[in-house]
Amino acid sequence: MLHNSRYPLLVERAWLDLWQQDGFRPDASDAFQVVTELRVPYEVPVTGPGSYAVDLWLERLAPPV
Repeated sequence: MLHNSRYPLLVERAWLDLWQQDGFRPDASDAFQVVTELRVPYEVPVTGPGSYAVDLWLERLAPPV
């Protein structure tokens, strides 16, 4: 079973994959992404390796400063 601290890493990877599919190519640093809150409900355990469906959404996106 996957430890709960690994879920946010998987969420971050899913966001990056989604952005890259849309043509967004960030540089090698994490400086482009600032998250002030991340909520991850632990509804179904990850019990083994493989592909998993992920629902991602933004409730609010602040403009760049």
